[in-house]
Amino acid sequence: MGWDSPIHFLYNKYMKHRYLYFFSLISLLISCSSSGREVSLANETVMKFWDEYEPTMTMDLRIEGEEQYYPKPFRYDFEQKDGVINREVYVSTNKDMQNATKYTTNKAFVDIENLYMNTNYYVRVDEVSADNTAKGKVEKIHTAEYPRTLKVEGVSNTRDLGGYKTTNGKRVAQGKVYRGANVDGVRPEGLETMVDKLGIKTDLDLRGVGEGTAGTVSPLGINYVNVSGAMYLYGEMGLINFNGEEAFKNEILTFTNPDNDPIYFHCAVGRDRTGTLGMVLLALLGVDSDTILKEYELSFLSTSGNSGMPNVFNMLAYAEETLGYIVMAGQENPKDSLAKCTENWLIDYIGVTKDDINAIKKELLTK
Repeated sequence: MGWDSPIHFLYNKYMKHRYLYFFSLISLLISCSSSGREVSLANETVMKFWDEYEPTMTMDLRIEGEEQYYPKPFRYDFEQKDGVINREVYVSTNKDMQNATKYTTNKAFVDIENLYMNTNYYVRVDEVSADNTAKGKVEKIHTAEYPRTLKVEGVSNTRDLGGYKTTNGKRVAQGKVYRGANVDGVRPEGLETMVDKLGIKTDLDLRGVGEGTAGTVSPLGINYVNVSGAMYLYGEMGLINFNGEEAFKNEILTFTNPDNDPIYFHCAVGRDRTGTLGMVLLALLGVDSDTILKEYELSFLSTSGNSGMPNVFNMLAYAEETLGYIVMAGQENPKDSLAKCTENWLIDYIGVTKDDINAIKKELLTK
């Protein structure tokens, strides 16, 4: 084989840049070490949807009658040891394990649920025997950047609206705003998840009076706000309808009061009225349109959002049309971002104030 062969060429290239390769490898190892072991709470369908996204791909992924968005718990496994009666597992976002959530188990594993996406966590496993409790070492884990979907017994299409990057380098705060379908059929386990584990304080019901329990009290037993919500652009409930604009103003104002947080907002199936409000909130906070539409389409992997097997192409067209209208109505300068156009539209057309918008951003944006 001659010295002008491809192998010789690659050898020379390696020798010339070997120090660069070495330091790149070291940097990669340091990066992996600093971020901790990465775990994903998204199931395979959601990961495929998010990683390989093309508009309307849920038409090929969805299965009628199945909740395909459910998260996959992070299973923490243990070594079997003689004399260990059970284990106390502590999970915290603080390295010193302050404010940790405690799990107790006598199994060879524990399932850890409801973690935030793209977040560092610290896990310590204490082994309890008849004589003493042996403290374990603290391990750092990092959750992957997938939508934070939630399993709430008796309620469909549930997820956190937070975690997404914004165009100004911030993120939408997690654990502040949740979206989904109606809670009329919430089960005791689901009630515990929403109120006790997630700490939801306000039920923002976008249904009209008479739709299920709308207009009465929250089945969650918490603060209840009922607004007959607007959806998309046209029709009696469209945003360009006067009544729709008035309703939308009342929806938005719910998010200006920090005492309402965390908020769970919903309509009947968590797709149209809920989807419209979700799109506007994310747009206002600075999330890009591609991510907003992906987040919107995620509803079609739920039983309620997918009820009746709607035409996803048409539904996405409604969503895109809504964002397009907001840009057109709110644009004052050709260089205005989607966030700026949304802010202008909310002020000029919906009637909220700059102070209202600042209050929402203060509460729902984080570094």
